[in-house]
Amino acid sequence: MKTYILFVPAVIVTSILACSSNSTTAADGPDGGSGYETASMTLALSGADFTGNSVRICGSRSAPDAKYRCTSTLTPCPCFNFAADGSLVDPATGMPAAIPDLCSSSDLPAANWTFQYEVFSALDCSGTQLNNGAHNFTCYDSHDVSTQAFPNQSANEVLNSGVNTNHVLCTSLNASKSWDFLSCVIATTPDEAAAGAKRYDCGCTLTPAGGTCTCGNGGLTVDDLETGCVFDLKTCDILCAGGGPITR
Repeated sequence: MKTYILFVPAVIVTSILACSSNSTTAADGPDGGSGYETASMTLALSGADFTGNSVRICGSRSAPDAKYRCTSTLTPCPCFNFAADGSLVDPATGMPAAIPDLCSSSDLPAANWTFQYEVFSALDCSGTQLNNGAHNFTCYDSHDVSTQAFPNQSANEVLNSGVNTNHVLCTSLNASKSWDFLSCVIATTPDEAAAGAKRYDCGCTLTPAGGTCTCGNGGLTVDDLETGCVFDLKTCDILCAGGGPITR
């Protein structure tokens, strides 16, 4: 019993959802006829260029009875390069990616599959892994895109005999930026200037609870200041140290 799985990644980039299409073609079976189906795949992505990127796909299920002539673990995990449009190609053949001869979930003892995805910045699964949690790029199976319980994998998946298709959505969160401008008077005293310190009166005031200062509608806090700068809690001026100690 032969099962094939086809991975169709879709990527959300700058709020543009990738669109994909796929097709299947018959391949020669062991007897020279069309004994089973293999899959070919095309994928079009809008808003992203995958030139030079790649993905490693790992997967496994518990092994079925030995009478089933199929694969229950991807060993080694295959690597596929991306074409510019986001389609997956086998690095060795340049052909569309498909993984054949997988054990179906109904092969006894029945079991489901779990697949993991590692997306890389360079070809042949080299360079930096993009979806390792450090680079604002996380992939979810389309059946997990709301709960997001299984990042970078398709978990507990039922594989039926024949062609199976995975839709994997890789997401990133774009940044936004706002600005708050304050008008400040340079209020450095001679003693502070001699010590290399600087004082700025930006109209900040002590909060009702005390202990902290607030500046305008933007909410400037001490965490927003350059290292070495603090609020003078007597005046709520901004005081920045120089070569000598700060006198408050």
